[in-house]
Amino acid sequence: MNPLTIKLLSFKNITFFYRRRHPLKFFLIILCIILTIIGIYFALVEGFNFLIHLGGIGSVILKRLLFIMFSILFFMIAISFGILFYTSGVKSKETEFHLLLPQSLPRITYFKFWEAVFLSSWIPLVGLIIFSFAYTKINHLSFTYPFIAIFHFIPFIIIASFLGYITSLGVLRFLNIKKFFIFSLILTLLLILLYKKELTQEKTVLYFLSEKVAFLKFSQLWYLPYSWVTKGLVALEENYWGKVLIYLSNLYSLSALCIIFVPLLGDKFFLPCFYKHFYASHKKTYPTSLWDNILKIKFLPVSLRNFLLKDIKLFLREPALWLQFLVFFGLLFFYFLNLRKFSYHAMEPIWKNLISFLNTFSVLCIVCSLSIRFVFPQWSLEGRNFWILKLAPFSLKEIFLEKFIFSFLPLAIISGGLILVSNIMLESQPSTFYFTLFITLITCFVTISFSLGLGAYFADFKRDYYLKAVESIGGVIALILNLTYIIITIFTFASINHLFLRGKILFLKRVTNTFLVLWTSLSILFSFVTLKLGYNKLEKKEY
Repeated sequence: MNPLTIKLLSFKNITFFYRRRHPLKFFLIILCIILTIIGIYFALVEGFNFLIHLGGIGSVILKRLLFIMFSILFFMIAISFGILFYTSGVKSKETEFHLLLPQSLPRITYFKFWEAVFLSSWIPLVGLIIFSFAYTKINHLSFTYPFIAIFHFIPFIIIASFLGYITSLGVLRFLNIKKFFIFSLILTLLLILLYKKELTQEKTVLYFLSEKVAFLKFSQLWYLPYSWVTKGLVALEENYWGKVLIYLSNLYSLSALCIIFVPLLGDKFFLPCFYKHFYASHKKTYPTSLWDNILKIKFLPVSLRNFLLKDIKLFLREPALWLQFLVFFGLLFFYFLNLRKFSYHAMEPIWKNLISFLNTFSVLCIVCSLSIRFVFPQWSLEGRNFWILKLAPFSLKEIFLEKFIFSFLPLAIISGGLILVSNIMLESQPSTFYFTLFITLITCFVTISFSLGLGAYFADFKRDYYLKAVESIGGVIALILNLTYIIITIFTFASINHLFLRGKILFLKRVTNTFLVLWTSLSILFSFVTLKLGYNKLEKKEY
């Protein structure tokens, strides 16, 4: 049977089983997903409304944002595909099983390609569809606009995935992943030094809407495929059907060429990459590292020290794990570092307050994403070796504490540092400065607690690939819970500050302190309840 058919049947059976076994939970999950989609839709509509009400400059900003959005999304999908293709294709035991079957290598490569395409692009695709419906409403376009726009998105995703495909095959076959990352980091730093003068000059927002900006020029280059999507959508909006057909034909012809080359490249490069990185990884020996010496600190308990060392080494040995941290937080760091280029620090307090909370929201969304991707499957990653932990001369509470510290400290330090950089660059008032930092740290604590507690509650020790745990029902529940908590938190406190600056609330300190005490108490309470539920469930699990 076709591997893709097996995957679809497996998903269908799991869904059917869970719906029959837990009908109420299944209904609540579907309801939460629908409400989340509706919430994102109305948030986009409000954002577009704000831009449209700026007048002519709003329309210009919107068009520029389209070009920038698709150019950034193109490379983000390519990076995500490369990471997922490495973990689900090259480092997967499922691939080893397929190679033992009477299947051709191009067919296996083809299946792994489409699997990584789906895993890396289904969230961006859903976001783009919601975006197109909101864009249609705000510009009063024809109801056919979002449906035709989807035909632009599909080849766009295939082309971006193919870029990640050839890049990952090239790096895995001819380069060392760590050396490639170090080389990329050095190249980025050299580019920053090269354009240091340009980056440090303060410019108005109007300058960044002009054609002088190098990044905007790059996003509009006619021979790069991501610009064809935006130009096709703009032509569709203006009813230039000839241009729409030209850009669609370009996208589909290039995506068809990419699909043809997938099995051809896989036949030549996939097997050597698999042998190099799958089998060789089991033969590696790891000498005493810097972490061994750092964690020999006397005041740390032996159990905590040993388990921290184990988890840190497991994390650092997988480039697919730490690379995602660096990509997501690195992009935000460079954005915050260049806030003054947009003269945001010179704006009125009401706008600086809004930007500060939006930056906090973006940091917390990434914390939510990473906690679901890495913290939630912490227990499932122990796999069939969980019996060793249960028989170890340490209590389960000590192991639980270690995993919490290992997850919380890095995310809290990095996200807190990013908020500090953002507030310094914005020259925020002391109240906003420390307030957003406090919100960030407490929210990190809560998201880690929700993810680790639910990860323990839904732990499945039969999983051999961490993303399978993330894609489970428990992962969806944890994602919805964390995202809902973050949205409610930011919306509540941002609204209070915004209403005060507009003169609608007179006693900011009293109102804020009341909400802050109530929010903090409920957050800590729900965190400990979730951790306790996960701990109790984990104690009863068989191994």
